[in-house]
Amino acid sequence: MYAAIFGAIVFAVFAAFGAVLLTYDTPLRWAGMRAQHLRNLILRKREPLDGFDETLLAQRNDMREALGRHWWQAVLLSAGRLAFAGPGRGRGPADRRGPRVRSGIWPRGHRLLT
Repeated sequence: MYAAIFGAIVFAVFAAFGAVLLTYDTPLRWAGMRAQHLRNLILRKREPLDGFDETLLAQRNDMREALGRHWWQAVLLSAGRLAFAGPGRGRGPADRRGPRVRSGIWPRGHRLLT
């Protein structure tokens, strides 16, 4: 019971966060500037990154344009996948052990191995 309530709360938080980022410029610009500052602080020997917030806004606008007026559905579906399936690839817990290897079946690139 507690897991379902926790999942619902996490879903609501992810959905609200995604909606805010897809709707308003200020939070995304702020996050971009903070990420840019942190990256430049950590990687001082490299050339400083500039205009990361503008890049984020342009990519967000491209994504909103591609999604059209149904962008909110993508937010809800993404939030549901994160909240209920975890940050992995959206698979169940049994598949998180690693890739399955079936004997007798060669991988697609088996000719490269010989």
